[in-house]
Amino acid sequence: MLGHASARDVPWASLTREDVARLRAGMLGVTLIVAWLYMRDLGFTPQRGTSPLKAVRTVLRASIDSGLRNPPVRWLMLASPFTAGVGFYAFYAMQPFLLQLYGDKTAYGVAGLAAAMAAGAARAVYLIEAIEDPLHLLGGNRGTAVVHLDQHPVRHAA
Repeated sequence: MLGHASARDVPWASLTREDVARLRAGMLGVTLIVAWLYMRDLGFTPQRGTSPLKAVRTVLRASIDSGLRNPPVRWLMLASPFTAGVGFYAFYAMQPFLLQLYGDKTAYGVAGLAAAMAAGAARAVYLIEAIEDPLHLLGGNRGTAVVHLDQHPVRHAA
Protein backbone atom coordinates (compact mmCIF):
# COMPACT_ATOMS: atom_id res chain seq x y z
CA MET A 1 0.00 0.00 0.00
CA LEU A 2 1.45 3.31 -1.05
CA GLY A 3 0.97 6.28 1.16
CA HIS A 4 2.62 9.13 2.99
CA ALA A 5 5.53 7.97 5.14
CA SER A 6 5.36 9.33 8.65
CA ALA A 7 8.17 9.70 11.15
CA ARG A 8 7.09 6.42 12.81
CA ASP A 9 7.86 4.52 9.59
CA VAL A 10 11.49 5.64 9.49
CA PRO A 11 13.85 3.35 11.45
CA TRP A 12 16.04 6.18 12.77
CA ALA A 13 13.11 8.23 14.07
CA SER A 14 13.49 6.71 17.54
CA LEU A 15 17.09 7.93 17.94
CA THR A 16 17.62 10.64 20.51
CA ARG A 17 19.88 13.63 19.95
CA GLU A 18 22.50 12.02 22.17
CA ASP A 19 22.40 8.84 20.07
CA VAL A 20 22.83 10.87 16.90
CA ALA A 21 25.72 12.80 18.46
CA ARG A 22 27.41 9.53 19.47
CA LEU A 23 26.87 8.12 16.00
CA ARG A 24 28.38 11.23 14.40
CA ALA A 25 31.35 11.15 16.76
CA GLY A 26 31.93 7.49 15.98
CA MET A 27 31.77 8.08 12.24
CA LEU A 28 34.13 11.04 12.57
CA GLY A 29 36.53 8.88 14.60
CA VAL A 30 36.52 6.15 11.95
CA THR A 31 37.11 8.76 9.26
CA LEU A 32 40.02 10.19 11.25
CA ILE A 33 41.62 6.75 11.65
CA VAL A 34 41.22 5.90 7.95
CA ALA A 35 42.66 9.27 6.95
CA TRP A 36 45.57 8.86 9.37
CA LEU A 37 46.40 5.41 8.00
CA TYR A 38 45.90 5.90 4.28
CA MET A 39 46.36 9.57 3.38
CA ARG A 40 49.93 10.43 2.53
CA ASP A 41 51.34 13.68 1.21
CA LEU A 42 53.28 12.44 -1.78
CA GLY A 43 55.83 14.67 -3.40
CA PHE A 44 55.89 17.58 -0.96
CA THR A 45 59.28 18.72 0.22
CA PRO A 46 59.50 22.05 2.02
CA GLN A 47 61.99 24.59 0.73
CA ARG A 48 64.63 25.33 3.30
CA GLY A 49 65.73 28.88 3.86
CA THR A 50 62.57 30.52 2.49
CA SER A 51 60.45 32.52 4.88
CA PRO A 52 56.70 31.81 4.87
CA LEU A 53 55.96 35.43 3.98
CA LYS A 54 58.25 35.29 0.95
CA ALA A 55 56.66 31.98 -0.17
CA VAL A 56 53.16 33.46 0.13
CA ARG A 57 54.27 36.51 -1.82
CA THR A 58 55.70 34.27 -4.58
CA VAL A 59 52.48 32.27 -4.86
CA LEU A 60 50.37 35.44 -4.87
CA ARG A 61 52.53 37.02 -7.58
CA ALA A 62 52.30 33.85 -9.74
CA SER A 63 48.53 33.73 -9.22
CA ILE A 64 48.13 37.31 -10.35
CA ASP A 65 50.48 36.88 -13.32
CA SER A 66 48.87 33.64 -14.52
CA GLY A 67 45.34 34.51 -13.49
CA LEU A 68 44.21 38.11 -13.31
CA ARG A 69 46.65 39.34 -15.96
CA ASN A 70 45.46 36.66 -18.41
CA PRO A 71 42.17 38.02 -19.88
CA PRO A 72 40.26 34.72 -20.42
CA VAL A 73 41.26 33.43 -16.99
CA ARG A 74 40.52 36.79 -15.38
CA TRP A 75 36.84 36.59 -16.27
CA LEU A 76 36.59 33.03 -14.97
CA MET A 77 38.21 34.06 -11.71
CA LEU A 78 35.95 37.08 -11.31
CA ALA A 79 32.79 35.10 -12.19
CA SER A 80 33.45 32.08 -9.99
CA PRO A 81 32.46 33.67 -6.62
CA PHE A 82 29.11 34.68 -8.11
CA THR A 83 28.52 31.25 -9.61
CA ALA A 84 29.35 29.56 -6.32
CA GLY A 85 27.23 32.08 -4.41
CA VAL A 86 24.17 31.33 -6.52
CA GLY A 87 24.69 27.62 -5.94
CA PHE A 88 25.00 28.08 -2.18
CA TYR A 89 21.97 30.34 -2.05
CA ALA A 90 19.83 27.95 -4.10
CA PHE A 91 20.86 24.98 -1.96
CA TYR A 92 20.09 26.65 1.37
CA ALA A 93 16.94 28.42 0.12
CA MET A 94 15.62 25.09 -1.14
CA GLN A 95 15.79 23.30 2.23
CA PRO A 96 12.66 24.79 3.86
CA PHE A 97 10.66 23.83 0.78
CA LEU A 98 12.12 20.34 0.94
CA LEU A 99 10.98 20.01 4.56
CA GLN A 100 7.55 21.35 3.62
CA LEU A 101 7.37 18.78 0.82
CA TYR A 102 8.38 16.05 3.29
CA GLY A 103 5.56 17.14 5.58
CA ASP A 104 7.54 17.77 8.76
CA LYS A 105 9.27 21.12 9.16
CA THR A 106 11.37 19.81 12.08
CA ALA A 107 12.85 16.83 10.18
CA TYR A 108 16.28 18.36 9.76
CA GLY A 109 17.71 14.92 9.05
CA VAL A 110 15.99 15.04 5.68
CA ALA A 111 17.80 18.29 4.89
CA GLY A 112 21.04 16.63 5.99
CA LEU A 113 20.28 13.71 3.73
CA ALA A 114 19.73 16.13 0.83
CA ALA A 115 23.11 17.75 1.61
CA ALA A 116 24.77 14.34 1.64
CA MET A 117 23.16 13.49 -1.69
CA ALA A 118 24.39 16.77 -3.20
CA ALA A 119 27.92 16.09 -1.94
CA GLY A 120 27.73 12.53 -3.24
CA ALA A 121 26.64 13.78 -6.65
CA ALA A 122 29.65 16.09 -6.76
CA ARG A 123 31.96 13.18 -5.90
CA ALA A 124 30.22 10.99 -8.50
CA VAL A 125 31.07 13.53 -11.20
CA TYR A 126 34.73 13.33 -10.19
CA LEU A 127 34.56 9.51 -10.16
CA ILE A 128 33.02 9.42 -13.64
CA GLU A 129 35.75 11.75 -14.91
CA ALA A 130 38.37 9.50 -13.34
CA ILE A 131 36.86 6.42 -15.00
CA GLU A 132 36.70 8.14 -18.39
CA ASP A 133 40.22 9.53 -18.14
CA PRO A 134 42.38 7.75 -15.51
CA LEU A 135 45.35 10.00 -16.29
CA HIS A 136 43.23 12.92 -15.04
CA LEU A 137 43.98 11.76 -11.49
CA LEU A 138 47.68 12.45 -11.98
CA GLY A 139 47.20 16.17 -12.06
CA GLY A 140 45.00 17.80 -14.62
CA ASN A 141 44.40 17.09 -18.26
CA ARG A 142 45.99 14.51 -20.55
CA GLY A 143 48.85 16.84 -21.42
CA THR A 144 49.99 17.34 -17.84
CA ALA A 145 49.53 13.63 -17.17
CA VAL A 146 51.77 12.77 -20.11
CA VAL A 147 54.40 15.20 -18.87
CA HIS A 148 54.06 13.71 -15.39
CA LEU A 149 54.50 10.17 -16.72
CA ASP A 150 57.44 11.28 -18.85
CA GLN A 151 59.22 12.68 -15.80
CA HIS A 152 58.49 9.59 -13.70
CA PRO A 153 58.64 6.54 -15.99
CA VAL A 154 56.72 3.49 -14.87
CA ARG A 155 58.72 0.28 -14.77
CA HIS A 156 56.70 -2.72 -15.84
CA ALA A 157 57.41 -6.14 -14.41
CA ALA A 158 58.78 -8.56 -17.00
